[in-house]
Amino acid sequence: MAIIGIDLGTTNSLVSVYQDGKVQIIQNIFGENQIPSAVAVDEKGRILVGRPAKERIYRYPKDCAIEFKRQMGNIERIEIGEKSYLPEELSAFVLKKCKEEAEIYLNEEVTEAVISVPAYFDNQQREATKNAAKIAGLVCNRIINEPSAAALAHRMHTGISMEQYILVIDFGGGTLDVSLVDCFENIVEIVGVSGDNQLGGKNFDEQIAKAFLKENKLDAKYLSSEEYSLVIRKAEEVKIALGGKEKVTMGCKIKDKLYTMVITQEKLLSITGNLLMALKDVMVKVIQDAGCTIEEITDVLLAGGCCRLQIIQNYLRELFHREITFPNDIQELVVKGLGYYTGIMEKKAGLEEILVTDVCPFSLGVNVSGQSINQVMSVIIPRNSTLPKKAAKEYISKTKTQKEMVFSVYQGENYYAEENKKLGEIRIPLYPTPGKLQTVLTTFSYDINGILCVEVKNSQGIKMKKKLLGTGSTTPDKNIFQEKYLPRELEEYTAIHEKLARLYAEASERNREELERWIDSIEYAKEHEGYVENIKLLRGVKRYMEAYEEAVCGENIFQMNIADMFYDNRDSYL
Repeated sequence: MAIIGIDLGTTNSLVSVYQDGKVQIIQNIFGENQIPSAVAVDEKGRILVGRPAKERIYRYPKDCAIEFKRQMGNIERIEIGEKSYLPEELSAFVLKKCKEEAEIYLNEEVTEAVISVPAYFDNQQREATKNAAKIAGLVCNRIINEPSAAALAHRMHTGISMEQYILVIDFGGGTLDVSLVDCFENIVEIVGVSGDNQLGGKNFDEQIAKAFLKENKLDAKYLSSEEYSLVIRKAEEVKIALGGKEKVTMGCKIKDKLYTMVITQEKLLSITGNLLMALKDVMVKVIQDAGCTIEEITDVLLAGGCCRLQIIQNYLRELFHREITFPNDIQELVVKGLGYYTGIMEKKAGLEEILVTDVCPFSLGVNVSGQSINQVMSVIIPRNSTLPKKAAKEYISKTKTQKEMVFSVYQGENYYAEENKKLGEIRIPLYPTPGKLQTVLTTFSYDINGILCVEVKNSQGIKMKKKLLGTGSTTPDKNIFQEKYLPRELEEYTAIHEKLARLYAEASERNREELERWIDSIEYAKEHEGYVENIKLLRGVKRYMEAYEEAVCGENIFQMNIADMFYDNRDSYL
């Protein structure tokens, strides 16, 4: 039974498997490598996952959820229509979709997966990811940091055996991770990580949208949720287009009026310069922590969709005074690394001897009494310690008559304990001995998946042990898959129908007639075929939509003769 690799992304997720001596990325029903990390509910109360959900969000934003990866580990529920879900429950929908696509491709049941997470995910977020996998029917015995997977894919692809010191910059849709990786012989060793779980492509979209509203003298608070969703989507399209163009025009029709803004590379830099400075701060931190210099770094490797932006590539070239490694498969680098790792786990030929290590992204410790009235952080496991890691410290009671010791466990780098993130606490009874202070041995065990277990042992040998998930942890609902789902055979039809309806709502009067005929064609197909299996028709409509969007983005009036678009004559245009 195959093990699959899942890159659970903020914007899109990908699935891979190691087969016949190579990594294979699994395509979905749309023939795409990427499954949008989106969940929605339709007018019939059915759950939509992936592309149909992503297309629906633009017209019905309150019935859809995206970017919930940023909230992983939180207890705040996310509302979709009349229901609400924990972030890991929404992630479970996406993981289940990944599982199903893999099972169709492999023609066998899939029960185990390796899942990637941002290197800067904390203890609670990692546990939430494992919970999501469990709900989706997957065993996740191994969580891989995204930059680690990217470095492994790069190492395997280049086949270089000499030692390399690689700075991996994984800048995705919702998170930023920077890792320093030491590659030598058959070992991929992470020596330092830093990141920002609230910095990603979404921030670029928001900055562009903010500039668009300001230039057109529009106030976001006076826009409907549908109108603001349109502005954000157009901003995202502009960001993607600027990955390969020098100038793009952003246009949005709001309250029947068309607003535009021309964005050049220079203007994008001025709009998002603060985000580049935030990127620099993260890179400086990881390099300083590792105690190396820029000159010692062999290669700068980019991963994640944000790194397609020219302003980011140019900025990094200036900082490092060199060319950077920009793979063509930049958005697939992580999932390819996961594919290799599944091969390592399955002991496939040629991969048995490869070793991948990770590090602890945060310092872990307990609160102790300091010289001031505030308790300070006593670090037991320093950040960037190689995993798995086990460490212990002995602590003494305050008084000789003390009957209990309470340890609050924190993660973070601040001096005062309360300024760090509290993961939980553990208590142990003390049995006073006349004239003596009591001692307690506190042991932290941090496993390869970044999950922390704490054990305390008093002077009498009594032990207490606890796995800490963080404050406010909650148990997700394992019965969410009992809800109604959109049938798989209707997914492509639904996604295309939603996109056509959205294009129609945004179109000029000159273009609406053509769009109406497209909508009528697929409606006819659905009504008269019963089972929407007419792949030729759907592929034909998709080609027309791509041509339409390209023409609109290019500021051309879209006019295309589609006299043969009627369903009865569909063979003539395929």
